[in-house]
Amino acid sequence: MTIQLLPYHHDLSRLLKAQDPEVWSWFAKNLEQPESVEAMKFELLKTTYRVDRETESSLYQAATEIAALLQINAPLTIYQAHQAFGLNASLVQIPGEVHIVLHGPIQEQLEPTELRALFGHEMTHYVLAEQQDQDLRIMDRMLSALAADRSAHPAYTHSLRLLRLYNEVLCDRGAFDVTRDVNAVVSLLLKLETGVKQINPAAFLKQAEEIFQRGEIVSQSLDHPELFIRAHAVRLWTDLGAESNPIVANILTGHPGLADLDLWEQHRVAQQTRELLDLLFSRPWFRTDATLAHAKLFFADYVPNTTTSYPQPLASAPMNLRITPDSMADYFSYLLLDFMVADRELEEAAFAWGLTLAEQIGVKERFVDVLRKELKLRKSQLDKIERNKQQIMSDAEHQGRAE
Repeated sequence: MTIQLLPYHHDLSRLLKAQDPEVWSWFAKNLEQPESVEAMKFELLKTTYRVDRETESSLYQAATEIAALLQINAPLTIYQAHQAFGLNASLVQIPGEVHIVLHGPIQEQLEPTELRALFGHEMTHYVLAEQQDQDLRIMDRMLSALAADRSAHPAYTHSLRLLRLYNEVLCDRGAFDVTRDVNAVVSLLLKLETGVKQINPAAFLKQAEEIFQRGEIVSQSLDHPELFIRAHAVRLWTDLGAESNPIVANILTGHPGLADLDLWEQHRVAQQTRELLDLLFSRPWFRTDATLAHAKLFFADYVPNTTTSYPQPLASAPMNLRITPDSMADYFSYLLLDFMVADRELEEAAFAWGLTLAEQIGVKERFVDVLRKELKLRKSQLDKIERNKQQIMSDAEHQGRAE
């Protein structure tokens, strides 16, 4: 049984490796120092009871069967936490070894299938940590360290949060994959979260569905998605498989404001910005010293892509990003405005070109508002440019050739 990473995992790991290869390499080499492993094992000895294999053979048998389903070939040890409050379980991340800590009266409270789902969830954490050259562990350590720096950009914190939310969704899928019982997975989640012994998972799945029927829902949690989201995500997985990935992504990521983007969404916006610059400079007459100098303020290495021609849609339209639409419209409108006034000698031709592109990328209405607000242009002036924009740009092109 193979646990498939979500698109977000692949996108984020590729981005971190490309943007900070030296930092990535350092964390990969220093992922686990021998002294830290020994410290974790010593902490387990002090704070837990190491469950005996002979006296709890049925518990180990269930765990061993789940490990086999997940193709885990590593030593397995189960612990019972001291002074546990409520029901829970956790995996201690030690390379090449599976250490599962139970919190509270797990065996008394859980049905056999729920217990298997619990082991499936925790062992999926182990599978995720070990596969892809331990990329997920490296990402978590790297983002945790960077986010802890007071001077770090908030995008690192947003990325770490999303990484952990996506991990939990995958581990819930692992719980289902080893049991093939969605009710057992949902029942397990409810018991761990509420402590209630008698659970009706079907009723809670219906309750979760009612929540999503009322409108768009976005997770507000820091590391584990809300319970109704997790239940809904498992149901989507059972019904749609990998086709549920975009739906889950919308639920976890939502539509953040431009100032609240994670690293991957920042990368996508930067990519679209460069694409929009290529569109701007697809008209030779627009490539002046002033406009090109302004482009280098965005990307120091920017050189116009002379193969780009209008009309040429962006790789993914700005309004299709999972970002608050108003903030995206503002960003691209002000970006266009910057270039419209970068070279005053272009005069009306720049505004005609800006209106044309604003319409293409879906921000024309906002762009017109920005022009009127920032440049105090009257509606009659803009209407005149709009009516004659093709002729204005044609004249600019002929003038550029003549020069």
